[in-house]
Amino acid sequence: MDNAQAVFGLPLPRLALVLFSVAVGLGCLAALPLIDAGRRRIAYVAWAHGAVALFALVVLAIAAGGPVHGEAAGVGDFAAIAAALFALAACVGLSLPLVARRFSAALGAVAGLHATVACLAYLLLLAWVALG
Repeated sequence: MDNAQAVFGLPLPRLALVLFSVAVGLGCLAALPLIDAGRRRIAYVAWAHGAVALFALVVLAIAAGGPVHGEAAGVGDFAAIAAALFALAACVGLSLPLVARRFSAALGAVAGLHATVACLAYLLLLAWVALG
């Protein structure tokens, strides 16, 4: 990894991956009530998921604008694509409370869209970090 920028000893691409990994774990915990109706909703887990993911998005945006990373392996543009997809997932995720209140029947579909877009972005980020 050739990035000159590092935080806590981690180059920014790896830091973004670690932060998004934490966000994925929190997102899985936040989604449990959607899967098992008997579970109580824990709003602070969902908000922590969103906060960590937005912070990770900022780190990814900074890393993507930094030194060239991944061009030799053909994954140089993956960071920008992943950032755009994470931003789209954030917009869909931010709409979830509104959907839950007004269109509760569509909540599962919108949460599934959020998870699908975020998973695709996470895989692109993973490839960018691993092959770059």
